[in-house]
Amino acid sequence: MATQRNFSSGNLANQMSLDQAEKLHEYQERYENNPQSIEFAYTLYRELNKHGMYLTVIRLYYKYDMDRASTSNKYTELMKSQFEYAKDHIEQLKVTQGADGGDTYEMSGRSGA
Repeated sequence: MATQRNFSSGNLANQMSLDQAEKLHEYQERYENNPQSIEFAYTLYRELNKHGMYLTVIRLYYKYDMDRASTSNKYTELMKSQFEYAKDHIEQLKVTQGADGGDTYEMSGRSGA
């Protein structure tokens, strides 16, 4: 049985098992070694979204200019859908946090709209 650890920076990420953390680390290493790989970006973004790490997805997307990714790659739409998923969830968190009177999350940098 894998132990549970919280690898979040804040309350956004879910608890993840050691196996899940190792899997995420593997995906991160692959992506860092080839950050322009749309397939690796998609795989990492999907895994980050599973664990509620939406801000990381958005940061990486803009850091590596994935908004300019080739549309001829079969992973482009999948990768962009993971980015949109992260943006939508951040927007929902902003609404939810604001309605509760708590802190709101502001997205800085480029606007996707």
